[in-house]
Amino acid sequence: MCFMLCTLCAATNAGAANSDATNSDAVTGSGDYFALSWLADSIILGSSVSLDITDIILDKVVKLNRTPWSGEQLDVTSVNAFDKSMMFSYNKTFDLASDVLAVSAMLFPAVLFASPMEE
Repeated sequence: MCFMLCTLCAATNAGAANSDATNSDAVTGSGDYFALSWLADSIILGSSVSLDITDIILDKVVKLNRTPWSGEQLDVTSVNAFDKSMMFSYNKTFDLASDVLAVSAMLFPAVLFASPMEE
């Protein structure tokens, strides 16, 4: 997920600034202020999708660094106050929602990339 956020930040700032643009152009959002680079933007988008797919494969299929869970729940009193506020029982709905959110975050740059480049 972190890769996607970094990629989105990089993609929004990846355009080359026009040296002829004045400050008023930047404030008004002139379409000439940033130039689209299909090569750079394609590399950034492809890299983020590749990293996200690799993360999903390693998490779901390969299951690296998985320790078997004995089924015991921790005692709430043994957990620090910060983490205690985030302790919840497993919920299949929330698990599905997190997967949907991860996939939608992965597709978000592709949707932006496919949208019209005009203001």
